Amino acid sequence: MIPVYVFRPNKPYVPTLRYADGKWLPDNGQPDLAFIDDRDAPFALYVEIPNYDGVLWSWVTKEHGWLWHYYVKDSQIGWGNRIPDKIRDQHPNRIAYKSAMNYLCKGHGCANGRDSNPHNAEDFGDIWIKDTMEKVLPPSNPVCYLCMDNNRGHRIQKSLEAVRKTRSELDYSVDDYVKTEARLYDLEHEIKSNRESLHDKALALKEIVHEQGLPVGAILN
Repeated sequence: MIPVYVFRPNKPYVPTLRYADGKWLPDNGQPDLAFIDDRDAPFALYVEIPNYDGVLWSWVTKEHGWLWHYYVKDSQIGWGNRIPDKIRDQHPNRIAYKSAMNYLCKGHGCANGRDSNPHNAEDFGDIWIKDTMEKVLPPSNPVCYLCMDNNRGHRIQKSLEAVRKTRSELDYSVDDYVKTEARLYDLEHEIKSNRESLHDKALALKEIVHEQGLPVGAILN
């Protein structure tokens, strides 16, 4: 069961409207499921609920580029099971997010989104569990399961990412080859058709010259 979260965004965002169960009332400083900041660029501010049921906390470090770390319920399972989109889309926080995006799109023709994640140290505001108003805080000593055994998990993940990238590039190459081959077939067919048409027109021209008793040189004039 995913809790329902409320939050207050931090600067640089200054909410002008709050969700208020879809009524979108002027912001009064109270926590809510989503907010809108449309002072300049239209921004929907919301809480993003997790995609997997096994992640308790995540954070990023700048080690050999951006490196994500995950504190999980069970290191043998890792992220756990992916939460179906059907379940996520029925969650009040997702409903508030979609309401904010739709509100901005109707009023501005576009919308930007900025989320705060209750399982992510990179959030941009204070988050509470709505039912109890218990503040969501990071674990006191989170351990990344990928860092265990001398970063073995990160090495495996990096290798898998390389495999996925290579496979994707291979798929694109195969697709390009198939398209090029199809285009070559079309060009060969077009060349053959033009050659036959040119041959027919040359025969017709010779026949006209012969019927009219014109000198052969007339073909060149």
